Amino acid sequence: MRNGSRFLVSGILLFYYKENNLEHSRLGVAVTKKFGKANKRNKMKRKIREFFRNSDLVDTTKDILVAVNTKKISKENLDFNSIYNLVDSSFTKAISKGLF
Repeated sequence: MRNGSRFLVSGILLFYYKENNLEHSRLGVAVTKKFGKANKRNKMKRKIREFFRNSDLVDTTKDILVAVNTKKISKENLDFNSIYNLVDSSFTKAISKGLF
């Protein structure tokens, strides 16, 4: 996915995206073990998938990989609740930039 794709940093999320030959978008979510235990990682993945389903990105023809930027999280000493709330704003910023 990362080969031949474009890159965007938005808040605490990293987006890699490129065109596909399908009529719909596909989403991949990557959250490392540095983020926390399995229940926190899975909750973050569910939040990202939920926001993707409710956005207009589903109707585009792109493959999108979303990764959580653990370096930025550790740099700013964010707790889980603030990270969980920042996902919406990060996705919104990425969509508003119009790169998708």
